[in-house]
Amino acid sequence: MKKIFKILFIFICFFISYRVFATELNTTSLDISSQSMTCAEILGPNLVKIVKLFVTGLRIAAAIIAIIKGMLAFIPAIVSDDASALKKATKTVIMMLIVLIIIGLFPTLIRVIGRIAGFDLSCI
Repeated sequence: MKKIFKILFIFICFFISYRVFATELNTTSLDISSQSMTCAEILGPNLVKIVKLFVTGLRIAAAIIAIIKGMLAFIPAIVSDDASALKKATKTVIMMLIVLIIIGLFPTLIRVIGRIAGFDLSCI
């Protein structure tokens, strides 16, 4: 969990620092937002469809994996009738649910960070 927060923090810092450096240098070739181009105009309609399909597939695959791993964690704990095994399985399932929520909200988080940094990331 700490690694995920570290990666998100580095990602946020990168976008904000990129935006600051680009405006300080007055470079319009690197600063996409100054050209007021949308994400769909930059990537093209076909690549936008592929990106959206990939993100949707990632969300669906994460949900399926979380459900299967949760079932595989709970079945031995229920069959063994051990309270400590059930408690451990519950912790595992809760961690998987937290990761699943983060994966589900990741595209929205990326859009918010892009909007703060001044980029149009609406195609994600």
